[in-house]
Amino acid sequence: IFQFATEERFVQKYAMRIDKKIFSVALISFFLNALNAQNYEPQKPQPYSDEVVKKAEAGDAGAQAMLASFYFSGSGLERNVEKAFQWSEKSAGQNSLEGLVLYGILLMEGIGTQKNERMGFEQIKKAADLKYVTAQVTLGNCLFNGTGTTKDYVEAAKWFEKAAQAGNPQGQAIYRDWE
Repeated sequence: IFQFATEERFVQKYAMRIDKKIFSVALISFFLNALNAQNYEPQKPQPYSDEVVKKAEAGDAGAQAMLASFYFSGSGLERNVEKAFQWSEKSAGQNSLEGLVLYGILLMEGIGTQKNERMGFEQIKKAADLKYVTAQVTLGNCLFNGTGTTKDYVEAAKWFEKAAQAGNPQGQAIYRDWE
């Protein structure tokens, strides 16, 4: 598979699918959907509740990541990207996989904070290294586009392959294009 990662025809085909202008919107949307999915089956998103806030304030990393996503999307409360960033940072500080990815994306895009693509990339890589498949696909996209790092199609292919082998539909779709 890796021999095809640098082939121009694949790069052009994939680049058309992941237009950098829509990269951040697609990535954040993908992540927010993944926060509420288990086993890659569509799930009804968990609604905002006072219980999530209580858990987040008590230090529950998963609830902190969820609260960050609520603030980001404005789901159940007023949209506030600064609070989304703060809660994602708290969650990431506890090595919550979801928190690491959301924190990384917000850093990369400068949402609720100053833009820092390199630091954002490092957060996503940390979650990918911990075998979080959402992070593996996200990391592959970062490597493909050179977001927060240098472009590396071969390394991107490795991460897409890992996600595909773990059963991730986005990883599988991208991996099929390489075969």
